[in-house]
Amino acid sequence: MNYEERMAIIKHWIAEMVGRFDRPNHLIHDKAKAELQDMAEDLNYALPSALNQDQLVGTLERTARSIRMKQRTRTWPTIQMVVSCARESLPQDQQPRTAAPQSPTLAITDRINARRIKAGEPVAESCIIGPGSERLIGLNLVTPEDLESYRRSIAERANDRDLNRQKPVEDVDLEEITW
Repeated sequence: MNYEERMAIIKHWIAEMVGRFDRPNHLIHDKAKAELQDMAEDLNYALPSALNQDQLVGTLERTARSIRMKQRTRTWPTIQMVVSCARESLPQDQQPRTAAPQSPTLAITDRINARRIKAGEPVAESCIIGPGSERLIGLNLVTPEDLESYRRSIAERANDRDLNRQKPVEDVDLEEITW
């Protein structure tokens, strides 16, 4: 399917979809036309180019259902809502991978922390327990076995704190304390 065919399908779908809603008052004829054109371009950009015609039509049908369920007003949905609903409606094999880091900084930080864990160097507790450790394991940068010694160390420290916790001092004479 080439660009023109794909855009024809998307534009037809958008025309049918917005026909169910009221045009926002602030969009006069030229602005409404530009809004619909932008919506089509942005939707085309957001959907994977590998979709065949049946997958595209199916995705757009599921997108329309999702919009109807989420739209709170009777006016056109925003471009952001259309794109968001379309991404949620993609076929399972076209879904973006969620295990990938969200930013380049996070990817670098994850690799650094994984290297430190493998080397037995100190790392933040967030890399050992909680979502940080789950992300490192999910990205196959570390294994649960790599984290086991760190987790034992955290548990031992917690036990030591409990044992060393002092009992409250009762009836202390403040005059006997040297300040």
